[in-house]
Amino acid sequence: MKKASIVLILFSFGLIFTVHSWAQTPKATESAQDKKEGLESLKKLVQEIKEKKKIKVYAGTIKGILAKTISLETKNGTKTARISDQTKITFDSQSKEPKLENILVGQFAVALGEIDQSKIMTPKTLQIFSNPPVIKRKAVFGIVKSITLNSITIVHQAKGEETKINFDTQTKIKTTQEEAKLQDIKVGWKVALVGIQSTSGEILAKEVLLIPQDFSYLIKKFEGKASGSATQPATTSATY
Repeated sequence: MKKASIVLILFSFGLIFTVHSWAQTPKATESAQDKKEGLESLKKLVQEIKEKKKIKVYAGTIKGILAKTISLETKNGTKTARISDQTKITFDSQSKEPKLENILVGQFAVALGEIDQSKIMTPKTLQIFSNPPVIKRKAVFGIVKSITLNSITIVHQAKGEETKINFDTQTKIKTTQEEAKLQDIKVGWKVALVGIQSTSGEILAKEVLLIPQDFSYLIKKFEGKASGSATQPATTSATY
């Protein structure tokens, strides 16, 4: 009798365990499968966004225009831009209306927009230039006359010409021994730099070399010479 009872108890526990496992396993498996499929879908969506929504800049000479499609010859090869109704077109000449039909082969264009998987851009903006914009690099040197939050003004030590030098986060500043910052520059120091000159004559510095020696007496000498020349003729030339 006892043996039969033990067998019955064991059978009951086994049945309960089997039913519980049967109920739980498919659910757990389904949950893991759902997570895997969801993750794969998310990865696919992210990849599609990366491929279809890339913001790029195409800059080059217009080689062909067909309907609303423009071919640009850039330094990285031929690029294609397809104009939409939302594309904002601008010309460097105020006399031209911002219309697609006013764009000519041979003009220089800068397009900013999204590209699709076939590398065709739909520009948000399209700037048209009669000639390629000139980026004028210039090397200058002089003595620091004044300093502001993001610029300095230097004086050429012989000619006395003043030039405003602007700085941005990409400007590299150094002394003959170490890296430096704009805050480290002092009035009277001599600087040599390379930058990009704007049409207004100001320069955006790219690389700046500081010579931390006080040359402020040269500025005072030049300013004294300039003020004196207003009252009497200069008979000698200053040597620096």
